[in-house]
Amino acid sequence: MRHHVVRHARHIRGAIGAIVLAATLGGCFGPTGPIYGQWSGYQPDGAIGYERNVQLVLEGTPDVREGTYRMRMTPLNPAALLQGASSVFYSDHWELESGTADGQAWTRLHLKGLPGTQYDTYDMLPDRTLVPHIPGQSPQAAMPYRLGPLPTTTYGYGRI
Repeated sequence: MRHHVVRHARHIRGAIGAIVLAATLGGCFGPTGPIYGQWSGYQPDGAIGYERNVQLVLEGTPDVREGTYRMRMTPLNPAALLQGASSVFYSDHWELESGTADGQAWTRLHLKGLPGTQYDTYDMLPDRTLVPHIPGQSPQAAMPYRLGPLPTTTYGYGRI
């Protein structure tokens, strides 16, 4: 009887350890706070004919005007992938700017700390789509490179 109790106690202790480990690791992969929004899309990678997948998460509550962002870019260039290219991650500060032009209100998103080869300014359309801001061009000109908003019900929302 004593042997059975000791063996049962070991199983319980092992199960508790597994639960604690899972809870600890789960916190490492989740968002660090409230999520203002998450977007996904495809943009050119500088190589002719290839694109990269872009995932963007803006951290903050829905009423904030600035916060921290996380961005992941994954190349879709087969030659680069064969040479071992992997995702690139960026993180820094973001801020929103509001204004009006031609009688219409607009919101512009600025991402700080990105290299010059990346889009760092986006116009936010009324449906929350992000379109790269290209000076002198309308947002429609940059629509092929837009980032679409993901619904909060998306699996893994806020995690990249």
